[in-house]
Amino acid sequence: MRSIQVTDIPATDPAPRKRLRDHLVGEDFFHAAKYPEAVLFINAVQNENRSLHLATGTLTMRGVTHPVTFYARIWEQSPTRVRANATLRLDRHRWGVSYRGSALQDDLVDDEFTLELSLVARPAELVGAGSLR
Repeated sequence: MRSIQVTDIPATDPAPRKRLRDHLVGEDFFHAAKYPEAVLFINAVQNENRSLHLATGTLTMRGVTHPVTFYARIWEQSPTRVRANATLRLDRHRWGVSYRGSALQDDLVDDEFTLELSLVARPAELVGAGSLR
């Protein structure tokens, strides 16, 4: 979680960008000091077409686990690994990321955030029985 990057403030504004990033990794949001990792466990993958797959699994953040379903686009496939990209839109409140930015009608913090993933999977026999990395 410490690798969170702010992408909606221009790099030409480094001070506000850093302030927001520090706030996001702090206790009000992802509490990266206590929960340094989020864990995505993929239970099943269904082939939609040659490169697009529907994945289902669970995502754990801040010690809270919920089911997730998302599309992954495969861009490399070999006998030893599969590499794919995925984008998930998540409601932060489901995982306890419930800081309220303002009491005003238009809250300063969106309820949903985007998680962009770069996935690498290897067959279980290459990394140990019962696991994919």
